Amino acid sequence: MKKKMLLALVLIIATSTIYAQRGSKVNWLTFSAKGGYGISAMLNMDTYNDPNISPNYMSGTYFMGARLGVVFGDVIGTALEINSTSFSQEFNMKTSTDILSNKTQINTFDIIGLLRFTTETGFYFEIGPKFSKINKITETPELNMEQQINLDNAYKTNYNSAVLGIGISYPLGERVNLSLGVRANYGFSDIINDNQQYFAVTDDGRYVPTTFYTNPKTNVLQFHGVLELTYFFGYFGKANCGKYGIILFK
Repeated sequence: MKKKMLLALVLIIATSTIYAQRGSKVNWLTFSAKGGYGISAMLNMDTYNDPNISPNYMSGTYFMGARLGVVFGDVIGTALEINSTSFSQEFNMKTSTDILSNKTQINTFDIIGLLRFTTETGFYFEIGPKFSKINKITETPELNMEQQINLDNAYKTNYNSAVLGIGISYPLGERVNLSLGVRANYGFSDIINDNQQYFAVTDDGRYVPTTFYTNPKTNVLQFHGVLELTYFFGYFGKANCGKYGIILFK
């Protein structure tokens, strides 16, 4: 995780240096508080091809976090974003005697490196990598101790995703912006450990699949509606003495 955070910082600093040298426009320094709510799914073809399993495509997810960024001439920005995220997947599983309900909820710590393009009218497009560390896994109904140990060993500690978002930013004042948008997150990494053959997110010690599982990847998909409040706390530019520096607003 530390190496991935360093990589995100290097990419942001490199981009910042390139754009800071290109023009004379002000390069703004920003801090944002943000949050989002939406729907999530843990995509696994074995689970979705099982005729006795009905996934809930409206399983909930939310996140809260903050971001530190640089905006070059009001158009192009880079940012490092730190979030705490919770996402889930719910299933109904049919057996010969009953219908079982299952919910897997996962909490993660996320680091995102973002590149954002904003038009003169305030519309923005953003893209970047996300590195997530799994902090907690919860099953409902609650598992017994042996099942919980198996569950904790089944998932990887870290996984990687791509982030893509669009939205609109509206100025509330000279130094404050409010942004509303939507964001998609897709995990390219399998969240299940490689040594856990035929494990599926429905494995809670109760349901036994009636079809053969081929062990494809389990990828996390999330969609969020996003609310973001941004404060412009300073800028990076050329001072009267001819040297570049950071100037903070009083």
